[in-house]
Amino acid sequence: MAGEYLVVWTGDDLFDFEIEVYGQRLDADGAETGANDFRISDTGGTGVNPFAAFNPAVAYNPVDDEYLVVWYGNDDLGGLMDDEFEVFAQRLDADGLEIGDNDLRISDMGDTGDPAFDAFLSPGTPAIAHDPPGNGTIRGPGRCH
Repeated sequence: MAGEYLVVWTGDDLFDFEIEVYGQRLDADGAETGANDFRISDTGGTGVNPFAAFNPAVAYNPVDDEYLVVWYGNDDLGGLMDDEFEVFAQRLDADGLEIGDNDLRISDMGDTGDPAFDAFLSPGTPAIAHDPPGNGTIRGPGRCH
């Protein structure tokens, strides 16, 4: 949302060793707004180990007034199994509420259910960019052009 920020991180908040992606909206002055430390990913569901999410990145789409958060991790969606790492995404509206598919799988490395194939990240964080028509603004980890 104009004049706001969305900060994303991984944390262990609900159950021991349940690593998920969380977010917090901040107003233009840096004060928290909206839901406090809201959960974005739900790898394996609540209270399920050993699934986890790591290294989120976020971009804002000013045309549709929404965010896209991406991360890599392992989940049990669609037949995936432990130690089968893929890249996932979640769309959020301007208030931080989920839009569309939950924990949408983006990458497809090897056969589903085969942990011998993974999506690897370099330098360890997914990159994300948004280029609205005619704007040309690129946002990625640690840079804005």
